[in-house]
Amino acid sequence: MTTLADRHDGVLDRLVLLALAVASLPLGVVEERYHYQLIVAGAVLFGMWWPGFNKTPSGMSRWAAPRAQKLAALVWVFWLLFEWGMLGRSEVVCLGHFVMLVGATLAVGRRSARDWALLMIMSLLLLVIGAVLSSGLAFAGCLAVLLFFLPYCLMRLQCRRGVLPTPVSAGGDGQASSGPGPDAVVYIKHPPLRGLAGVSLRASLGMLLLGAGLFVSLPRSGTRLGGWRAQSALALTGDPSELTLGDTGRIQPGDRPVMRVWLRHNGRAVGPDEYYPYLRRAALDEYQKDYPGVCKWRTGKRRWMNVQQQGPGRAAGLLDPPGLGGINVDWLEQTYEFVGATPRSLYTIYPALAFESSDLSQIARLPEDQSLMVSGTRPARPARYTVRGPFQMTPALAAVLARQSREPLRPFDSGWESAELLDRVRRLAQQVAGMESDGGDPQRRLLAADRISDHLTSGRYQYSLSKIAPPGNLEPMEDFLFRRRLGHCEYFASAMALMCQTLDIPARVVTGFRGGEYNEVGQYYLVVESDAHAWVEIYVPGEDWVLFDPTPPIFARRPSEGWWALLNQAMAFLEYQWVTRVVAFDAQQRVAVEILVKSLLSEDAKERTGFAGRFGSALATAVDRALPAAPAWRWPVLGAGVLLLLAAAGVGMKAVCRRRSVPRFPRRADAVFIDRLLKTLARRGHRRRPAETARELIARLSLPEPVRRACESLVGLHHAVQFGRRSLTDDQRRQIGGWLRQIEGLGLARPSGHQVGAGRLATPAGERRGRPLASSG
Repeated sequence: MTTLADRHDGVLDRLVLLALAVASLPLGVVEERYHYQLIVAGAVLFGMWWPGFNKTPSGMSRWAAPRAQKLAALVWVFWLLFEWGMLGRSEVVCLGHFVMLVGATLAVGRRSARDWALLMIMSLLLLVIGAVLSSGLAFAGCLAVLLFFLPYCLMRLQCRRGVLPTPVSAGGDGQASSGPGPDAVVYIKHPPLRGLAGVSLRASLGMLLLGAGLFVSLPRSGTRLGGWRAQSALALTGDPSELTLGDTGRIQPGDRPVMRVWLRHNGRAVGPDEYYPYLRRAALDEYQKDYPGVCKWRTGKRRWMNVQQQGPGRAAGLLDPPGLGGINVDWLEQTYEFVGATPRSLYTIYPALAFESSDLSQIARLPEDQSLMVSGTRPARPARYTVRGPFQMTPALAAVLARQSREPLRPFDSGWESAELLDRVRRLAQQVAGMESDGGDPQRRLLAADRISDHLTSGRYQYSLSKIAPPGNLEPMEDFLFRRRLGHCEYFASAMALMCQTLDIPARVVTGFRGGEYNEVGQYYLVVESDAHAWVEIYVPGEDWVLFDPTPPIFARRPSEGWWALLNQAMAFLEYQWVTRVVAFDAQQRVAVEILVKSLLSEDAKERTGFAGRFGSALATAVDRALPAAPAWRWPVLGAGVLLLLAAAGVGMKAVCRRRSVPRFPRRADAVFIDRLLKTLARRGHRRRPAETARELIARLSLPEPVRRACESLVGLHHAVQFGRRSLTDDQRRQIGGWLRQIEGLGLARPSGHQVGAGRLATPAGERRGRPLASSG
């Protein structure tokens, strides 16, 4: 016997399997491997396209299937112990693999509603595992999908278990009777798909609101961004105070994000067309020999000084003595936010004049080059800090900074293999610069530095990421300048710095990151591992340290363009908002939000009158702080989004409210003749009242006897066809046509006291409004 519920079992089955496949995706995104996800996808496809394997199993299948499932579960338990004990993988990751394997086994061999419920529970468990491991939008997307489909599946499963059979029998004359007969056909009342979709949507919204309330009231602590894999910023060398030349191997450029950088000038975002940043990490000015074939750049003997921060909202000065002596500075505000673990050395754009951070409490600096370092305990969460410096260097500011710096030394004799090599580098520098010395003239110094930089970028030297050790005891710089002429940015920067120092020009090698990919949507630079770079700074009197990049332009990454790049940037910005606003929400951020709201709604706030003014100002300030780098068109987009959400919610609630509480049956094609009968009676002024059946309408009307008999026969036959699930014979079809022509051919008296106009009954002029009309029946 086939019931109406069987039609929807396939839909429910496929939704449950789809939920399992979707819930396994975040774990694959975290691991960057999809072996287990492919196993789950194969099991899901097998279960979706071959449902008959589970519906009507043979005797052998009924005996073997349960035992095969138990054996598979035992094998997965041993595999879980092997992964955790022998392979040394994370416990949470091993648990996720075990759940996926068991879910794939159930997807292939499911046989009852209990297996469906187990698959739903495993999907929710995978979702929780994804929340623990992942911090990207993959988890958020799976959460939104499953919060809709799983309540729908649970409701459908409950309805399937609680359906009630209703017997209906049809007599030979076509009249429907209330008692069951020998030819009774059983059907099952089943809620429609649209009704359950609306209920599950409301349940999902309720679950989201409840979860948001618990999330804000009970924030998490110790949240690690980046999941279970600890990420750290990549440096050219492990120690920021040195740089090694001559080691072998190859630099593997990676695309793992290191940090995000916002640049703002006079309250507006600064893009790469206006200002291309070089984020310095350390300045190295002493070149020394380490052992044969290997040399290093080191930082001279310097003393780190602690920075005394002034408290929240106040930047600490980085000059000694503090203050600029009344000099007006056109500030460039730099905000840095690390993606992974906070490194020991901090990044800045030279010169750094002020520092502010609520995440870093103990900071030290080098007065000579304004380098910053975390002197205390590094925070567990990624740090965020702000540095202020000049947008453009001025002579007055250069004079102030000159008191902080010391000129680097010329290369020590111990750093060279022989005096002959030193003289050889000096002769090359003099030949390229066209002078033996600058004589202390700033213009001649800039001219010499420009010529040396152009010589290195002219194509005589090739860029390569390979690290090839020089043969024998050959110096790395001798091999690069006079023999192989092949190297990466460290060699180009080292060559220029040494050539300048042989001309008595103060020069130093600087390591850090160059630029990054600019996000047009979020208006920030995303710095990745492959942006690591080395360049040169030349000291020029009156202009302080001037930056030179002698590396060929092939090193620079080309920015992405087009609508696809803009879409990727929008997705990256949404993922950043998800990570920072949702995943990283903890007790400290909740306290900060409470302080912000209290300060915005305080009575002594300036330029606010009344509650409406304070509320509007608080809302505007909160949006500005929540979206610090959002473009100027954020208000129209935000307003349009809110209006669309309100409109969608209104349409959805209106559609749900209009639906009848009593479920309706699908209309059968053989039962449409009843519509013709009702339309014929409506044209004569006899319309059905709300919730009135066709049989009740015929009993209420005063009709001629031939018409009444024909109407009762049509209604009875309609009940037998629609609810008794009977099919019409050819004789019954001809009889129905004759009855309808008989009813349409006879003149029916219109109800007294009523007029038909414009498709509805008109009320007589003398009748009061609100008074019920008299029925002609």
